[in-house]
Amino acid sequence: MFAYHIGTTCNAIVLPGGFIGVDIFFDTAYRGDGIHYYKKGAALYFSAVLPQLLQV
Repeated sequence: MFAYHIGTTCNAIVLPGGFIGVDIFFDTAYRGDGIHYYKKGAALYFSAVLPQLLQV
């Protein structure tokens, strides 16, 4: 979860469910080297985060 501030309001960005789980963490289609996002991981991340940011 990430937090961001706008004025005096603090909001949180919620990652997709299971995104930090073992299955996705070790799947190189989601995280190319086990840490950094790869194609499927980036798509999953942006599909969850962008709608939340657009509501700001």
